[in-house]
Amino acid sequence: MLFSRRACTSWRFVAVDGHKDHLPGECPKCWVACGNVLSREQWADGIRRCEECVESLVHCPILQVRKALVDEKDPAEDVLATLVTDSYGPVSMKARRLLDDMRAARSPQPELAYGAVQLELPVSPRRAHRQQQALAAATPKPQPALTAPRQSVWDQ
Repeated sequence: MLFSRRACTSWRFVAVDGHKDHLPGECPKCWVACGNVLSREQWADGIRRCEECVESLVHCPILQVRKALVDEKDPAEDVLATLVTDSYGPVSMKARRLLDDMRAARSPQPELAYGAVQLELPVSPRRAHRQQQALAAATPKPQPALTAPRQSVWDQ
């Protein structure tokens, strides 16, 4: 049986004067191939990047690298939590949206009563008002019961 080495398969950014906008693998001075050994548990969980590389990539000054981290297939929750505070708006907004989706998927959905209609979260006050109007129009209004007026004791 062959034993494979459980090494980190990522590039690590190294700050070098005069080198700013090189992408991973383009410049051997800016980017170093990592070789840190990962634990068996991390490797079994599908983690292929060590903590040092994650920190290096999350705080990388190159915008394309941070964009690529947010666009990965299954980004880690701690990576998204750090990228929420990114200085570039689209990266931070996408990280916030993905983080909220991950947390919503983990939380149990509330049970709805029989026949209840679940409304979408309102995007704007105008849309919420239109949804309320549509719901009021679709819901039948209960009719008051027609009964004879009650006689008073004094009328006898």
